[in-house]
Amino acid sequence: MAGTNSVFIVGFHRSATSLLSSILENSGLFVGAYLMPGALSNPLGHHEDMAVVNLHDGALLVNGVDWRCEGNIGPIEGWLSDFFTRYLYYRKKLSKEKYFGVKDPRACLFLEEWRKAAGSCGRYIVVVRHWSGNFQSLCRRHSGSISLSEGPSEIDGSFWFNPLLAADMWLTYNRNILEFLRSCPVNQRLTITHQAVLSGLNLPALVNDRFDLDLDESVPSPIKKSLVHDRIEQSVRERLPESKIAEMEEVWQALLQFADHRAPNEEPNWIPDVELKCDQLSVYEGLLSAAEKVEPTVGLGPIPEDLEALLDYARINPLVKLSVDELWQRVKLEATHHPEMWEKLATALKARGHVDKAENALNQVLLSGKTPPYIYMLLGTCREAEFDFEGAEHFYRIALSRNPANPVFHVRMAYLYLVLARYEEAEALLRKGIDSGNTKPLMFHALANVLDQQGKTEEALKLLEAQADRPELLEKQRMTLLMKIDYPAGQKLYKEWARQRTQRPEVRAQVVKTLATVPDLAARKDLARRIVLAWQ
Repeated sequence: MAGTNSVFIVGFHRSATSLLSSILENSGLFVGAYLMPGALSNPLGHHEDMAVVNLHDGALLVNGVDWRCEGNIGPIEGWLSDFFTRYLYYRKKLSKEKYFGVKDPRACLFLEEWRKAAGSCGRYIVVVRHWSGNFQSLCRRHSGSISLSEGPSEIDGSFWFNPLLAADMWLTYNRNILEFLRSCPVNQRLTITHQAVLSGLNLPALVNDRFDLDLDESVPSPIKKSLVHDRIEQSVRERLPESKIAEMEEVWQALLQFADHRAPNEEPNWIPDVELKCDQLSVYEGLLSAAEKVEPTVGLGPIPEDLEALLDYARINPLVKLSVDELWQRVKLEATHHPEMWEKLATALKARGHVDKAENALNQVLLSGKTPPYIYMLLGTCREAEFDFEGAEHFYRIALSRNPANPVFHVRMAYLYLVLARYEEAEALLRKGIDSGNTKPLMFHALANVLDQQGKTEEALKLLEAQADRPELLEKQRMTLLMKIDYPAGQKLYKEWARQRTQRPEVRAQVVKTLATVPDLAARKDLARRIVLAWQ
Protein backbone atom coordinates (compact mmCIF):
# COMPACT_ATOMS: atom_id res chain seq x y z
CA MET A 1 0.00 0.00 0.00
CA ALA A 2 3.00 2.29 -0.27
CA GLY A 3 2.10 5.66 -1.66
CA THR A 4 -1.54 5.46 -0.61
CA ASN A 5 -2.25 8.67 1.30
CA SER A 6 -5.49 7.93 3.11
CA VAL A 7 -6.90 10.69 5.29
CA PHE A 8 -9.18 9.24 7.99
CA ILE A 9 -11.75 11.50 9.65
CA VAL A 10 -12.29 9.94 13.05
CA GLY A 11 -14.77 10.71 15.81
CA PHE A 12 -17.69 9.39 17.83
CA HIS A 13 -21.21 9.67 16.43
CA ARG A 14 -22.67 13.21 16.49
CA SER A 15 -19.24 14.88 16.74
CA ALA A 16 -19.39 17.02 13.55
CA THR A 17 -17.34 14.55 11.50
CA SER A 18 -19.92 14.86 8.70
CA LEU A 19 -19.50 18.62 8.71
CA LEU A 20 -15.72 18.32 8.64
CA SER A 21 -15.88 15.75 5.84
CA SER A 22 -18.13 18.02 3.77
CA ILE A 23 -15.78 20.99 4.24
CA LEU A 24 -12.75 18.96 3.16
CA GLU A 25 -14.69 17.45 0.25
CA ASN A 26 -15.62 20.93 -0.98
CA SER A 27 -11.95 21.86 -0.67
CA GLY A 28 -10.84 19.03 -2.95
CA LEU A 29 -10.58 15.89 -0.82
CA PHE A 30 -12.13 12.87 -2.58
CA VAL A 31 -14.21 11.15 0.11
CA GLY A 32 -15.85 8.46 -2.02
CA ALA A 33 -17.69 7.70 -5.26
CA TYR A 34 -20.95 6.57 -3.65
CA LEU A 35 -21.75 8.56 -0.51
CA MET A 36 -24.46 7.70 1.98
CA PRO A 37 -27.63 9.43 0.72
CA GLY A 38 -29.23 12.18 2.75
CA ALA A 39 -32.18 11.55 5.05
CA LEU A 40 -34.90 13.66 6.62
CA SER A 41 -32.76 13.98 9.76
CA ASN A 42 -29.71 14.98 7.69
CA PRO A 43 -30.66 16.07 4.16
CA LEU A 44 -27.08 17.00 3.24
CA GLY A 45 -25.92 13.46 3.98
CA HIS A 46 -23.08 12.15 6.13
CA HIS A 47 -20.33 12.46 3.47
CA GLU A 48 -19.16 8.91 4.03
CA ASP A 49 -18.42 6.25 1.48
CA MET A 50 -21.04 3.48 1.46
CA ALA A 51 -18.39 0.82 0.85
CA VAL A 52 -16.58 1.62 4.12
CA VAL A 53 -19.87 1.82 6.03
CA ASN A 54 -20.77 -1.65 4.77
CA LEU A 55 -17.29 -2.92 5.63
CA HIS A 56 -17.56 -1.66 9.21
CA ASP A 57 -21.11 -2.97 9.64
CA GLY A 58 -20.04 -6.41 8.42
CA ALA A 59 -16.99 -6.49 10.70
CA LEU A 60 -19.17 -5.56 13.67
CA LEU A 61 -21.80 -8.18 12.85
CA VAL A 62 -19.14 -10.90 12.68
CA ASN A 63 -18.38 -9.95 16.29
CA GLY A 64 -22.06 -10.05 17.29
CA VAL A 65 -22.50 -6.27 17.71
CA ASP A 66 -23.51 -3.22 15.69
CA TRP A 67 -22.63 0.49 15.78
CA ARG A 68 -24.00 0.69 19.32
CA CYS A 69 -20.97 -1.31 20.47
CA GLU A 70 -20.45 -0.85 24.22
CA GLY A 71 -17.37 -2.98 24.82
CA ASN A 72 -14.19 -4.09 23.15
CA ILE A 73 -14.75 -6.39 20.19
CA GLY A 74 -12.60 -9.44 19.70
CA PRO A 75 -9.60 -9.65 17.38
CA ILE A 76 -10.47 -9.32 13.71
CA GLU A 77 -10.31 -12.66 11.89
CA GLY A 78 -7.64 -13.08 9.22
CA TRP A 79 -10.06 -13.27 6.30
CA LEU A 80 -11.83 -10.13 7.48
CA SER A 81 -8.71 -8.10 8.26
CA ASP A 82 -7.73 -8.44 4.61
CA PHE A 83 -10.83 -6.47 3.66
CA PHE A 84 -9.37 -3.27 5.16
CA THR A 85 -6.38 -3.54 2.82
CA ARG A 86 -8.65 -4.38 -0.12
CA TYR A 87 -10.76 -1.30 0.62
CA LEU A 88 -7.76 1.04 0.52
CA TYR A 89 -6.59 -0.57 -2.72
CA TYR A 90 -10.01 0.01 -4.28
CA ARG A 91 -10.10 3.64 -3.11
CA LYS A 92 -6.59 4.25 -4.43
CA LYS A 93 -7.64 3.03 -7.89
CA LEU A 94 -10.63 5.39 -7.92
CA SER A 95 -8.83 8.46 -6.66
CA LYS A 96 -7.26 10.75 -9.24
CA GLU A 97 -5.38 12.56 -6.49
CA LYS A 98 -2.47 11.41 -4.37
CA TYR A 99 -4.73 11.26 -1.31
CA PHE A 100 -8.35 10.44 -0.44
CA GLY A 101 -10.62 10.72 2.58
CA VAL A 102 -12.22 7.94 4.64
CA LYS A 103 -14.97 8.92 7.05
CA ASP A 104 -17.27 6.81 9.24
CA PRO A 105 -17.64 7.01 13.04
CA ARG A 106 -17.40 3.21 13.22
CA ALA A 107 -13.75 3.57 12.20
CA CYS A 108 -13.06 4.41 15.86
CA LEU A 109 -13.61 0.72 16.63
CA PHE A 110 -11.07 -0.44 14.02
CA LEU A 111 -8.24 2.06 14.27
CA GLU A 112 -5.55 -0.60 14.68
CA GLU A 113 -6.81 -2.47 11.61
CA TRP A 114 -6.74 0.73 9.57
CA ARG A 115 -3.25 1.61 10.80
CA LYS A 116 -1.99 -1.83 9.77
CA ALA A 117 -3.60 -1.46 6.34
CA ALA A 118 -2.53 2.14 5.67
CA GLY A 119 0.91 1.99 7.28
CA SER A 120 3.00 5.13 7.38
CA CYS A 121 0.89 6.70 4.60
CA GLY A 122 -2.21 6.95 6.82
CA ARG A 123 -3.24 10.35 8.15
CA TYR A 124 -5.83 10.84 10.90
CA ILE A 125 -8.00 13.87 11.66
CA VAL A 126 -9.56 13.18 15.05
CA VAL A 127 -12.57 15.13 16.33
CA VAL A 128 -13.40 14.80 20.04
CA ARG A 129 -16.55 16.07 21.74
CA HIS A 130 -17.59 16.22 25.38
CA TRP A 131 -19.83 13.28 26.17
CA SER A 132 -22.76 15.51 27.15
CA GLY A 133 -23.07 16.98 23.66
CA ASN A 134 -22.93 13.55 22.06
CA PHE A 135 -25.63 12.27 24.42
CA GLN A 136 -27.99 15.17 23.84
CA SER A 137 -27.65 14.88 20.08
CA LEU A 138 -28.23 11.11 20.15
CA CYS A 139 -31.31 11.56 22.35
CA ARG A 140 -32.76 14.18 20.03
CA ARG A 141 -32.20 12.09 16.93
CA HIS A 142 -33.62 8.85 18.27
CA SER A 143 -36.51 10.32 20.26
CA GLY A 144 -37.48 12.21 17.09
CA SER A 145 -37.44 8.94 15.16
CA ILE A 146 -39.56 7.25 17.84
CA SER A 147 -42.05 10.14 17.84
CA LEU A 148 -42.76 9.47 14.16
CA SER A 149 -42.40 5.67 14.45
CA GLU A 150 -39.88 6.01 11.64
CA GLY A 151 -37.11 3.55 12.41
CA PRO A 152 -36.66 0.22 14.21
CA SER A 153 -37.93 0.79 17.74
CA GLU A 154 -35.44 -1.73 19.15
CA ILE A 155 -32.59 0.51 17.91
CA ASP A 156 -34.09 3.93 18.60
CA GLY A 157 -35.47 2.83 21.95
CA SER A 158 -32.27 1.13 23.09
CA PHE A 159 -30.95 4.42 24.51
CA TRP A 160 -33.83 4.33 27.01
CA PHE A 161 -34.17 0.55 27.40
CA ASN A 162 -30.57 0.70 28.67
CA PRO A 163 -29.96 4.16 30.21
CA LEU A 164 -26.19 3.51 30.31
CA LEU A 165 -25.89 2.54 26.65
CA ALA A 166 -24.76 5.94 25.36
CA ALA A 167 -22.21 6.25 28.18
CA ASP A 168 -20.72 2.82 27.55
CA MET A 169 -20.64 3.50 23.79
CA TRP A 170 -18.87 6.82 24.32
CA LEU A 171 -16.31 5.18 26.58
CA THR A 172 -15.67 2.33 24.12
CA TYR A 173 -15.19 4.59 21.11
CA ASN A 174 -13.18 7.25 22.90
CA ARG A 175 -10.93 4.86 24.79
CA ASN A 176 -10.05 3.38 21.42
CA ILE A 177 -9.31 6.88 20.15
CA LEU A 178 -7.22 7.67 23.23
CA GLU A 179 -5.16 4.48 22.93
CA PHE A 180 -4.62 5.25 19.26
CA LEU A 181 -3.50 8.84 19.91
CA ARG A 182 -0.98 7.66 22.48
CA SER A 183 0.79 5.47 19.93
CA CYS A 184 0.27 7.36 16.66
CA PRO A 185 3.19 9.55 15.49
CA VAL A 186 2.47 13.28 15.75
CA ASN A 187 3.04 13.84 12.03
CA GLN A 188 0.23 11.37 11.22
CA ARG A 189 -2.49 12.88 13.40
CA LEU A 190 -4.36 16.14 13.90
CA THR A 191 -6.78 16.39 16.83
CA ILE A 192 -9.49 19.06 17.02
CA THR A 193 -12.34 19.45 19.51
CA HIS A 194 -15.93 19.69 18.35
CA GLN A 195 -16.19 23.24 19.64
CA ALA A 196 -13.02 24.21 17.76
CA VAL A 197 -14.45 22.77 14.51
CA LEU A 198 -17.48 25.02 14.92
CA SER A 199 -15.50 28.10 15.95
CA GLY A 200 -14.58 29.14 12.40
CA LEU A 201 -11.13 27.61 11.95
CA ASN A 202 -9.80 27.37 8.39
CA LEU A 203 -9.86 23.60 8.47
CA PRO A 204 -8.39 22.98 4.99
CA ALA A 205 -5.43 25.19 5.94
CA LEU A 206 -4.86 23.22 9.16
CA VAL A 207 -4.94 19.93 7.27
CA ASN A 208 -2.61 21.24 4.56
CA ASP A 209 -0.14 22.47 7.13
CA ARG A 210 -0.06 19.25 9.15
CA PHE A 211 -0.17 16.71 6.32
CA ASP A 212 1.39 18.64 3.43
CA LEU A 213 -1.73 18.46 1.23
CA ASP A 214 -2.93 21.04 -1.27
CA LEU A 215 -6.61 21.50 -0.43
CA ASP A 216 -8.27 24.73 -1.55
CA GLU A 217 -8.15 27.00 1.48
CA SER A 218 -10.32 29.70 -0.09
CA VAL A 219 -13.58 27.69 -0.25
CA PRO A 220 -16.18 29.44 2.00
CA SER A 221 -17.01 27.54 5.15
CA PRO A 222 -20.67 26.55 5.71
CA ILE A 223 -20.26 26.86 9.48
CA LYS A 224 -22.64 29.26 11.19
CA LYS A 225 -22.48 30.26 14.81
CA SER A 226 -26.07 29.02 15.21
CA LEU A 227 -24.76 25.48 14.69
CA VAL A 228 -22.96 25.50 18.03
CA HIS A 229 -25.04 23.46 20.49
CA ASP A 230 -23.24 23.77 23.81
CA ARG A 231 -26.38 24.20 25.96
CA ILE A 232 -26.94 20.80 27.54
CA GLU A 233 -30.09 19.88 29.47
CA GLN A 234 -29.45 18.81 33.04
CA SER A 235 -31.36 15.54 32.62
CA VAL A 236 -28.54 14.29 30.38
CA ARG A 237 -26.34 14.22 33.48
CA GLU A 238 -28.97 13.40 36.09
CA ARG A 239 -29.80 10.03 34.52
CA LEU A 240 -26.22 8.80 34.96
CA PRO A 241 -24.47 7.52 38.11
CA GLU A 242 -21.62 9.66 39.38
CA SER A 243 -19.16 6.81 38.91
CA LYS A 244 -19.93 6.64 35.17
CA ILE A 245 -19.64 10.42 34.83
CA ALA A 246 -16.25 10.27 36.57
CA GLU A 247 -15.06 7.60 34.09
CA MET A 248 -16.07 9.72 31.12
CA GLU A 249 -14.60 12.91 32.54
CA GLU A 250 -11.27 11.16 33.06
CA VAL A 251 -11.22 10.01 29.43
CA TRP A 252 -12.34 13.46 28.24
CA GLN A 253 -9.56 15.26 30.09
CA ALA A 254 -7.03 12.80 28.66
CA LEU A 255 -8.34 13.44 25.15
CA LEU A 256 -8.02 17.18 25.62
CA GLN A 257 -4.31 16.73 26.30
CA PHE A 258 -3.92 15.61 22.67
CA ALA A 259 -6.01 18.42 21.16
CA ASP A 260 -4.01 20.49 18.70
CA HIS A 261 -6.90 22.95 18.51
CA ARG A 262 -9.51 23.53 21.20
CA ALA A 263 -11.99 26.22 22.21
CA PRO A 264 -11.20 28.61 25.08
CA ASN A 265 -13.96 26.95 27.12
CA GLU A 266 -14.71 23.27 26.54
CA GLU A 267 -17.01 22.86 29.56
CA PRO A 268 -20.70 22.15 28.80
CA ASN A 269 -23.23 24.85 29.61
CA TRP A 270 -25.79 23.02 31.74
CA ILE A 271 -29.32 24.41 31.54
CA PRO A 272 -32.68 23.31 33.03
CA ASP A 273 -34.75 20.94 30.93
CA VAL A 274 -37.36 22.50 28.66
CA GLU A 275 -40.58 22.59 30.68
CA LEU A 276 -43.77 21.32 29.12
CA LYS A 277 -46.65 23.73 28.68
CA CYS A 278 -50.12 22.93 29.98
CA ASP A 279 -51.39 21.39 26.73
CA GLN A 280 -48.13 19.47 26.31
CA LEU A 281 -48.31 18.25 29.91
CA SER A 282 -51.70 16.64 29.33
CA VAL A 283 -50.35 14.82 26.25
CA TYR A 284 -47.32 13.72 28.26
CA GLU A 285 -49.45 12.33 31.09
CA GLY A 286 -51.71 10.64 28.57
CA LEU A 287 -48.73 8.93 26.95
CA LEU A 288 -47.45 7.61 30.27
CA SER A 289 -50.92 6.45 31.25
CA ALA A 290 -51.41 4.65 27.93
CA ALA A 291 -48.00 3.00 28.26
CA GLU A 292 -48.94 1.65 31.71
CA LYS A 293 -51.83 -0.27 30.12
CA VAL A 294 -49.66 -1.97 27.47
CA GLU A 295 -48.03 -5.29 28.17
CA PRO A 296 -44.34 -4.70 27.36
CA THR A 297 -42.55 -6.96 24.93
CA VAL A 298 -40.02 -9.05 26.83
CA GLY A 299 -36.98 -10.35 24.94
CA LEU A 300 -36.92 -12.28 21.70
CA GLY A 301 -38.26 -15.52 23.05
CA PRO A 302 -36.41 -18.85 23.20
CA ILE A 303 -34.06 -19.91 20.41
CA PRO A 304 -35.97 -22.41 18.22
CA GLU A 305 -34.92 -26.05 18.05
CA ASP A 306 -36.43 -26.71 14.61
CA LEU A 307 -33.76 -26.18 11.94
CA GLU A 308 -35.82 -24.06 9.54
CA ALA A 309 -37.15 -21.87 12.35
CA LEU A 310 -33.63 -21.57 13.77
CA LEU A 311 -32.21 -20.34 10.45
CA ASP A 312 -34.98 -17.75 10.14
CA TYR A 313 -34.32 -16.67 13.73
CA ALA A 314 -30.58 -16.37 13.03
CA ARG A 315 -31.26 -14.11 10.05
CA ILE A 316 -33.82 -11.87 11.77
CA ASN A 317 -31.81 -11.53 14.99
CA PRO A 318 -28.18 -11.15 13.84
CA LEU A 319 -26.95 -9.87 17.23
CA VAL A 320 -28.05 -12.99 19.12
CA LYS A 321 -24.99 -15.12 19.85
CA LEU A 322 -25.09 -18.29 17.73
CA SER A 323 -22.28 -20.48 16.42
CA VAL A 324 -22.17 -20.22 12.63
CA ASP A 325 -20.14 -23.44 12.50
CA GLU A 326 -22.87 -25.28 14.39
CA LEU A 327 -25.51 -23.88 12.04
CA TRP A 328 -23.48 -25.14 9.09
CA GLN A 329 -23.08 -28.60 10.61
CA ARG A 330 -26.77 -28.90 11.34
CA VAL A 331 -27.70 -28.11 7.73
CA LYS A 332 -25.03 -30.51 6.48
CA LEU A 333 -26.28 -33.33 8.71
CA GLU A 334 -30.03 -32.75 8.58
CA ALA A 335 -30.69 -31.17 5.17
CA THR A 336 -27.65 -31.66 2.98
CA HIS A 337 -29.80 -32.30 -0.14
CA HIS A 338 -32.30 -29.50 0.51
CA PRO A 339 -31.31 -26.35 -1.44
CA GLU A 340 -33.92 -24.29 0.45
CA MET A 341 -32.11 -24.92 3.74
CA TRP A 342 -28.72 -23.98 2.25
CA GLU A 343 -30.33 -20.79 0.95
CA LYS A 344 -31.74 -19.97 4.39
CA LEU A 345 -28.34 -20.65 5.90
CA ALA A 346 -26.71 -18.36 3.34
CA THR A 347 -29.03 -15.44 4.10
CA ALA A 348 -28.55 -15.97 7.85
CA LEU A 349 -24.76 -15.98 7.47
CA LYS A 350 -24.84 -12.90 5.22
CA ALA A 351 -26.98 -11.06 7.78
CA ARG A 352 -24.34 -11.86 10.38
CA GLY A 353 -21.44 -10.55 8.29
CA HIS A 354 -19.97 -13.94 7.35
CA VAL A 355 -19.94 -13.31 3.60
CA ASP A 356 -17.30 -15.96 2.93
CA LYS A 357 -19.37 -18.72 4.51
CA ALA A 358 -22.56 -17.32 2.95
CA GLU A 359 -21.02 -17.65 -0.50
CA ASN A 360 -20.09 -21.26 0.23
CA ALA A 361 -23.67 -21.97 1.27
CA LEU A 362 -24.98 -20.41 -1.95
CA ASN A 363 -22.64 -22.64 -3.93
CA GLN A 364 -24.28 -25.59 -2.18
CA VAL A 365 -27.63 -24.32 -3.46
CA LEU A 366 -26.32 -24.36 -7.02
CA LEU A 367 -24.77 -27.80 -6.56
CA SER A 368 -28.16 -29.05 -5.41
CA GLY A 369 -29.56 -28.16 -8.83
CA LYS A 370 -31.52 -25.04 -7.84
CA THR A 371 -30.52 -22.04 -9.99
CA PRO A 372 -33.09 -19.23 -9.64
CA PRO A 373 -31.84 -15.77 -10.69
CA TYR A 374 -31.87 -14.30 -7.20
CA ILE A 375 -29.25 -16.83 -6.04
CA TYR A 376 -26.84 -15.19 -8.49
CA MET A 377 -27.84 -11.79 -7.14
CA LEU A 378 -27.01 -12.99 -3.60
CA LEU A 379 -23.66 -14.28 -4.83
CA GLY A 380 -23.04 -10.84 -6.28
CA THR A 381 -23.72 -9.16 -2.93
CA CYS A 382 -21.18 -11.49 -1.29
CA ARG A 383 -18.53 -10.67 -3.88
CA GLU A 384 -19.26 -6.96 -3.54
CA ALA A 385 -18.84 -7.18 0.24
CA GLU A 386 -15.46 -8.83 -0.36
CA PHE A 387 -14.41 -5.99 -2.74
CA ASP A 388 -14.38 -8.38 -5.69
CA PHE A 389 -16.27 -5.96 -7.93
CA GLU A 390 -15.63 -7.85 -11.15
CA GLY A 391 -17.13 -10.96 -9.57
CA ALA A 392 -20.09 -8.96 -8.27
CA GLU A 393 -20.80 -7.50 -11.71
CA HIS A 394 -20.54 -10.98 -13.27
CA PHE A 395 -23.20 -12.42 -10.97
CA TYR A 396 -25.48 -9.38 -11.20
CA ARG A 397 -25.36 -9.69 -14.99
CA ILE A 398 -26.40 -13.35 -14.80
CA ALA A 399 -29.30 -12.44 -12.51
CA LEU A 400 -30.43 -9.65 -14.86
CA SER A 401 -30.16 -11.81 -17.96
CA ARG A 402 -32.34 -14.48 -16.37
CA ASN A 403 -34.95 -12.06 -15.04
CA PRO A 404 -34.73 -8.56 -16.55
CA ALA A 405 -38.05 -7.63 -14.94
CA ASN A 406 -36.77 -7.80 -11.35
CA PRO A 407 -36.22 -4.24 -10.03
CA VAL A 408 -33.92 -5.41 -7.23
CA PHE A 409 -31.42 -6.75 -9.78
CA HIS A 410 -31.37 -3.39 -11.57
CA VAL A 411 -30.86 -1.51 -8.34
CA ARG A 412 -28.04 -3.77 -7.11
CA MET A 413 -26.17 -3.37 -10.40
CA ALA A 414 -26.78 0.39 -10.48
CA TYR A 415 -25.42 0.84 -6.97
CA LEU A 416 -22.38 -1.26 -7.85
CA TYR A 417 -21.77 1.14 -10.72
CA LEU A 418 -21.97 4.03 -8.22
CA VAL A 419 -19.34 2.38 -6.02
CA LEU A 420 -17.10 2.19 -9.09
CA ALA A 421 -17.88 5.80 -10.14
CA ARG A 422 -19.55 4.57 -13.33
CA TYR A 423 -22.41 7.04 -12.95
CA GLU A 424 -23.54 7.18 -16.56
CA GLU A 425 -23.90 3.40 -16.71
CA ALA A 426 -25.92 3.38 -13.49
CA GLU A 427 -28.29 6.03 -14.81
CA ALA A 428 -28.62 4.37 -18.25
CA LEU A 429 -29.39 0.97 -16.69
CA LEU A 430 -32.21 2.32 -14.54
CA ARG A 431 -33.69 4.50 -17.30
CA LYS A 432 -33.70 1.54 -19.68
CA GLY A 433 -35.45 -0.59 -17.08
CA ILE A 434 -38.09 2.06 -16.42
CA ASP A 435 -38.65 2.65 -20.14
CA SER A 436 -39.22 -1.08 -20.61
CA GLY A 437 -42.03 -1.05 -18.06
CA ASN A 438 -40.16 -1.74 -14.83
CA THR A 439 -41.84 1.10 -12.93
CA LYS A 440 -41.77 -0.08 -9.33
CA PRO A 441 -41.14 2.72 -6.78
CA LEU A 442 -37.75 1.14 -5.98
CA MET A 443 -36.58 1.96 -9.52
CA PHE A 444 -37.50 5.65 -9.27
CA HIS A 445 -35.97 5.83 -5.79
CA ALA A 446 -32.70 4.40 -7.10
CA LEU A 447 -32.67 6.63 -10.18
CA ALA A 448 -33.25 9.73 -8.05
CA ASN A 449 -30.36 8.64 -5.83
CA VAL A 450 -28.09 8.09 -8.84
CA LEU A 451 -28.95 11.55 -10.16
CA ASP A 452 -28.35 13.15 -6.77
CA GLN A 453 -24.99 11.41 -6.43
CA GLN A 454 -23.96 13.12 -9.69
CA GLY A 455 -25.03 16.53 -8.43
CA LYS A 456 -28.25 16.47 -10.49
CA THR A 457 -30.40 17.04 -7.42
CA GLU A 458 -32.95 19.29 -9.15
CA GLU A 459 -33.42 16.69 -11.90
CA ALA A 460 -33.89 14.00 -9.23
CA LEU A 461 -36.51 16.13 -7.52
CA LYS A 462 -38.41 16.66 -10.77
CA LEU A 463 -38.36 12.92 -11.40
CA LEU A 464 -40.03 12.26 -8.06
CA GLU A 465 -42.53 15.10 -8.39
CA ALA A 466 -43.60 13.68 -11.75
CA GLN A 467 -44.84 10.52 -10.01
CA ALA A 468 -48.55 11.09 -9.43
CA ASP A 469 -48.94 8.44 -6.75
CA ARG A 470 -45.92 8.60 -4.46
CA PRO A 471 -45.59 5.93 -1.76
CA GLU A 472 -43.89 6.96 1.48
CA LEU A 473 -40.51 5.77 0.17
CA LEU A 474 -40.57 8.36 -2.62
CA GLU A 475 -42.30 11.08 -0.61
CA LYS A 476 -39.61 11.00 2.09
CA GLN A 477 -36.92 11.10 -0.58
CA ARG A 478 -38.64 14.05 -2.25
CA MET A 479 -38.73 16.04 1.00
CA THR A 480 -35.07 15.21 1.69
CA LEU A 481 -33.97 16.43 -1.73
CA LEU A 482 -36.09 19.57 -1.43
CA MET A 483 -34.46 20.39 1.92
CA LYS A 484 -31.09 19.92 0.26
CA ILE A 485 -31.95 22.51 -2.42
CA ASP A 486 -34.28 24.83 -0.49
CA TYR A 487 -34.16 24.03 3.20
CA PRO A 488 -37.00 26.34 4.37
CA ALA A 489 -39.38 25.02 1.71
CA GLY A 490 -38.42 21.42 2.40
CA GLN A 491 -38.66 21.90 6.15
CA LYS A 492 -42.15 23.37 5.82
CA LEU A 493 -43.28 20.39 3.76
CA TYR A 494 -41.66 17.98 6.19
CA LYS A 495 -43.31 19.55 9.24
CA GLU A 496 -46.75 19.21 7.68
CA TRP A 497 -46.01 15.61 6.72
CA ALA A 498 -44.76 14.87 10.25
CA ARG A 499 -47.85 16.53 11.81
CA GLN A 500 -50.15 14.37 9.74
CA ARG A 501 -48.13 11.25 10.47
CA THR A 502 -48.27 11.73 14.22
CA GLN A 503 -52.07 11.87 14.05
CA ARG A 504 -52.29 8.39 12.60
CA PRO A 505 -53.60 5.87 15.18
CA GLU A 506 -51.11 3.17 14.18
CA VAL A 507 -48.20 5.59 14.65
CA ARG A 508 -49.43 6.65 18.10
CA ALA A 509 -49.96 3.01 19.03
CA GLN A 510 -46.38 2.12 18.08
CA VAL A 511 -45.05 5.08 20.05
CA VAL A 512 -46.93 3.92 23.13
CA LYS A 513 -45.71 0.35 22.62
CA THR A 514 -42.09 1.53 22.47
CA LEU A 515 -42.58 3.66 25.57
CA ALA A 516 -44.12 0.73 27.44
CA THR A 517 -41.00 -1.34 26.80
CA VAL A 518 -38.77 1.10 28.75
CA PRO A 519 -38.43 -0.54 32.20
CA ASP A 520 -36.79 2.33 34.10
CA LEU A 521 -39.41 4.88 35.14
CA ALA A 522 -37.07 7.90 34.97
CA ALA A 523 -35.94 6.89 31.48
CA ARG A 524 -39.56 6.34 30.41
CA LYS A 525 -40.54 9.82 31.61
CA ASP A 526 -37.55 11.34 29.83
CA LEU A 527 -38.49 9.65 26.56
CA ALA A 528 -42.16 10.64 26.91
CA ARG A 529 -41.15 14.28 27.42
CA ARG A 530 -38.92 14.22 24.37
CA ILE A 531 -41.66 12.62 22.25
CA VAL A 532 -44.14 15.33 23.24
CA LEU A 533 -41.62 18.08 22.44
CA ALA A 534 -40.95 16.47 19.07
CA TRP A 535 -44.69 16.29 18.34
CA GLN A 536 -45.04 19.98 19.13
